Amino acid sequence: MIRFAARQMALCVTLPVLVACQATTGSGEQTVEGELIEESGVHIPPGAIQTGDDYYMVPIGEDADDCVQYKPWSRSLMVPAAIYYRKADGSFTLNYLDADCGTGT
Repeated sequence: MIRFAARQMALCVTLPVLVACQATTGSGEQTVEGELIEESGVHIPPGAIQTGDDYYMVPIGEDADDCVQYKPWSRSLMVPAAIYYRKADGSFTLNYLDADCGTGT
């Protein structure tokens, strides 16, 4: 039983990383405004940007340099607890130095 629990924990740690890699592609993105998902009663958060099947980046505010921060959101997928920034090409990055924040750098 202990071995099963260890495998299950490893899976939980590995999956968010794989999902995060998928989200950085920026392909097929759409902005949605509080759209209702199917009949589940779950609403997509306002301002969410769709980056994959049931995978969205949701704006959560701005940092001290007025750079918009995003967090991943999904109704059915595991998402990493991380802050992302938008790049000039529209994709998302964890690296603040790659972000297009209008600082001129």
